[in-house]
Amino acid sequence: MSRRPFGDSKGLDDAPDKSLYDPFNLPSSTARPGPRHGRSSSPGLLGKFGLAQPSLHISLVEDVFFLHPTPEGMPSDDEFVRGTVTLYLPKPRALKHLTVRLVGRYDIGWIDSTPYESGVCLERTVSLLQEGEEVQLERGEHTFEFVLIVPAAAACYERCQYGRVRHTITAKAKGLGPMNSDILSKEKPTYLIVNPGLDDVSKPPPPLHHKFEGTLDEIGPYSMAMQSQHCMVGGLLLFRLNLLFPPIDLVIYTIKVKIIQTFHLQSPVDKDHSADPSPTAQTVFIIDAAHPSNYGKVSDTMRNSKSEPQTPRIGPMKVLRKDEMWKVHHLARIPNDNILRPSTFEGTITPISVSHSIQMEMTYRPMTEDEINPPPLNAASTSSKKGKEKEPERRKVVMSKPLELFSCCCFLDSLTLPVYSVLDPNPMPLESELLLPCVCGMTLRQ
Repeated sequence: MSRRPFGDSKGLDDAPDKSLYDPFNLPSSTARPGPRHGRSSSPGLLGKFGLAQPSLHISLVEDVFFLHPTPEGMPSDDEFVRGTVTLYLPKPRALKHLTVRLVGRYDIGWIDSTPYESGVCLERTVSLLQEGEEVQLERGEHTFEFVLIVPAAAACYERCQYGRVRHTITAKAKGLGPMNSDILSKEKPTYLIVNPGLDDVSKPPPPLHHKFEGTLDEIGPYSMAMQSQHCMVGGLLLFRLNLLFPPIDLVIYTIKVKIIQTFHLQSPVDKDHSADPSPTAQTVFIIDAAHPSNYGKVSDTMRNSKSEPQTPRIGPMKVLRKDEMWKVHHLARIPNDNILRPSTFEGTITPISVSHSIQMEMTYRPMTEDEINPPPLNAASTSSKKGKEKEPERRKVVMSKPLELFSCCCFLDSLTLPVYSVLDPNPMPLESELLLPCVCGMTLRQ
C-alpha cells in the first residue's frame, strides 16, 4: 500500500500521469517507506545572528500501527503510538504548556446531490506537563516522550473514489513564539491498519481456503477450491477446479474469477445520512483459449490490470467428453490497492466501509449431435445441403462466497520482526565477540 500523504506523488518511481481532478489514485507500493527527514531543529546559520526561533519536531517509533478490532461488547487491545517531541529554544524560556494531538480526518464524496463532506473522526490529545506546572528550560534542544492511545475501533487509513481517511500528529507549545504566540510542529502522518491476526495480535492474517463441492445436472460432480496463505491485497491466489465425470459431452470456453467490491458511506455527523454505491467487479484472472492455465507456476508476466482484453466469441478452451475427468489449477495475483481496498472488519467505526465477495464463473455449452457424431466424408455434401445444426446457447455457472481482504501492509516483516529494545536481550561477552570469524577467515582478535 502506498504510505505517502494523500495526493502526494513526489519521489515515487514510475508515477503515472494523472489529472488534478483525480487525486485518489496513488502509485502502489507494498514496501515500507524510508524514514522521513524533516528540517533540523538546530539553530543553524540564523542562530549565529540571534534570529533563530523556537521550533518543535515530532519523531515516531513507527509510522504504521496495526489495530485489532473486536465485536461490540468484547474486550479489545488498543494500540499505543509512541514518540518524542524535540523543542528547540534559542534562549532560556519558561514552558507552561506542551501537548501532542492525534487527529483523524475524513472526506466523503457523496453519490447524490449532497456537497462534499469533511470532518474529524478521531481526536486524541495528551499533555506533557501537568496543569499549572511551569518548567524552566535552558537554551538548546529538549526532548519529551509521549504515548497516545488509539482505540481498536478507530477508522483506518482509506483512499478510494468515494473519499479518504487519514491521520496526522502535531505538537503545540503555547507562548513560546514571537509576541508570545503558539508554535506548532509540522504534521506527522501516521497510518492505522487493521490486522485481526490469528490467536495473537502479532500474528499474520489468517489463510484463505474456500471450497465448493456439489453436483449439477449438466456438469456432474465438481470440486473447486480457492486458497491463499495470507489473503491480502496484492497477494497470491491458488485456484483449483476438478470436474470428475460429466454426464454429457461439454465445450468449455472460459473460467473467470472476480472479486466484487462494495462500499458503504456513513456520515459521522448525520447518522441518518448514508449511501451504498453500486458494487464493482474486479477481474483476478481469466482462463480461456488465449490465456491458458499456468498450473500453479509463478511467472514474471503474471500481472493484473483493470481491464483484461478478451475476444467476445473466442474459440473453446476444452472439449470435455462424457465421463472424462478434467483438472485445472491456476496461480494468480490479486489486484493492488489502487484497484481493491482492504475489507472493513467487524468492530471498526469508519465513514467509508468496504466489503468483498469472490466469484467464479464458468462458461460452457453442451455439444451438438453433429459434434458428438460427425458425419462421414461422403455424406458431408448431403449434410451441408440440409444445413448445420445450430450451436446451443452458451451457459454460465456462477459460485460466490464472502471474502475478507487484508491490507498489503500486513506483510510478515512488519508483523513478526521483534521491536528494538534499549538493552540487548541476548548479551554476548566481549571476549566471545573477538573470537567470531571475519569474512576473510581470521578472527576479530587477529
